[in-house]
Amino acid sequence: MMKRSKLSATALIASLAMAGSVAMAQNPGFEELDRDEDGYISGSEAMALPCLAQAYRQIDKEDDRGLNRSEYEAAVQKHCQSSQQGSPDEDWPAS
Repeated sequence: MMKRSKLSATALIASLAMAGSVAMAQNPGFEELDRDEDGYISGSEAMALPCLAQAYRQIDKEDDRGLNRSEYEAAVQKHCQSSQQGSPDEDWPAS
């Protein structure tokens, strides 16, 4: 019985790792978009990810240097996943 339990746990871990890889493959990472490596994603850099580019002005309300890592991660999670489901989220958290 212990052997089956270990096998099931291993299969679960492998499945979760693959699901995470698929999610990462759908959207480029912060480093991939930050081409000039300044620690921010500018409006022109955001063009590489259409769901991010579409909402960039809403996301970067402060109109500063661009999106930092936490703003980018929140934007991808809220906007890009919602747009894939067909219901974009209009409310952005203040950064």
